Amino acid sequence: MTRSQTQFEDGESIEIESGALSPEQIAPLLNKLGSHLPYSIPLVRRIQFYLHHPISPTARIFVAAVVESRGGQGHVDGLSDEARDGTGDSGELDLWLLEPQSRKHPWITAHVDLAFAGQTAVWVYGSWESDLEDPMPSSLADSMEALELTHAEPHPTRKALMRVLFDYISVELIPLRPTSPSEEWLGLERTGKYLSKPYSRDKVLFGTVSEKLWALFPREARTRTDPDYWKYIFKVDSKPQRQVEGRDSNVPVPSLPAGYSFGVMKDENLQMVLDRTPIPRTLNTLRQFVSVGLFHESSQIPIGWGFLGKDASLSSLHTEPEHRGKGLAVALGAELLRKQHITTSSDDGQERGGREGGEINGQVKGEGGFTWAHADVSKNNKASLRVMEKLGGKPTWMVMWTEVNMSEVLSATQ
Repeated sequence: MTRSQTQFEDGESIEIESGALSPEQIAPLLNKLGSHLPYSIPLVRRIQFYLHHPISPTARIFVAAVVESRGGQGHVDGLSDEARDGTGDSGELDLWLLEPQSRKHPWITAHVDLAFAGQTAVWVYGSWESDLEDPMPSSLADSMEALELTHAEPHPTRKALMRVLFDYISVELIPLRPTSPSEEWLGLERTGKYLSKPYSRDKVLFGTVSEKLWALFPREARTRTDPDYWKYIFKVDSKPQRQVEGRDSNVPVPSLPAGYSFGVMKDENLQMVLDRTPIPRTLNTLRQFVSVGLFHESSQIPIGWGFLGKDASLSSLHTEPEHRGKGLAVALGAELLRKQHITTSSDDGQERGGREGGEINGQVKGEGGFTWAHADVSKNNKASLRVMEKLGGKPTWMVMWTEVNMSEVLSATQ
């Protein structure tokens, strides 16, 4: 772990403890993130995906936390006197992971994997995102562009935490990337996917960035921006046949008209999906997603499909035009939400135990026996917005995808 000091213009200073977590530290981090649900759900789900899939050489789970100055008491904020006894630098972060929440000092954590150039590489969460006393900017504006015009200067401590993350990616991970594009990136370019060109190993795509974080990315360093997505939040009953009290806690049980059925998406089906979207994904990436295909009668060609992304978000929900108006998209979405627990299942298919309102051993669980789920939907996609509403989802905050040139980010944040 690394400890650094940041001096502000007003003479104040903070110390930040940061570094990549060991495998043993991941479960305590998930517990900590669990107390921030549903706001932390994209990162929680992305970490769970990481735990159940092969790990690339550039995959890291990173934490940066403001700590008390060694000139003062010399400990991580929030630790009890007994917990502090006998701890060294690394022990302090271990204890911070295990201790109850303290809102005195902020922290950030991120999943970073730079192995797939052009595709989403970083999911980041800041502890202040769940602060209900700090309302979401979308309560004041309905687009990221409008937010950018009205947003106040970010708090310097939050900027300092993001700077530590930017430094870590630039110094520790960017050098591991090739200086020339990979065959996968070239394939995305040939097929017309949405990429910023030319290729540069300094370009890093941050995904599902919440409106409370996006202002921390210098505008002049952004090389690609996909704005104006609503984050829909669902309460999903883990046993769909049992009614969960309250309409917003109930996702419809999947029901299909006669002649339609759910089925497996084979490679040729996945390739068809890739051929029809500008989203920068490869076949290898799509194979890793949980998917559901919708088939009509005996045809082997799907007439609808949907996926759970690496962060288990409901994505790419689609039905062919000639089959619309039959409730198929809602049934397809309900089936995917039913399957969302796959990302938190053990190898034998049994869900892991959870604790109410929190996260333990990888199970996202809430009060009343439901699990949290989420989706990102463009505010301009009226049809998808209606499907999300019918599924019981609530638009809760806005997110964006932003690719930044890391060398320019560091120059802009000097």
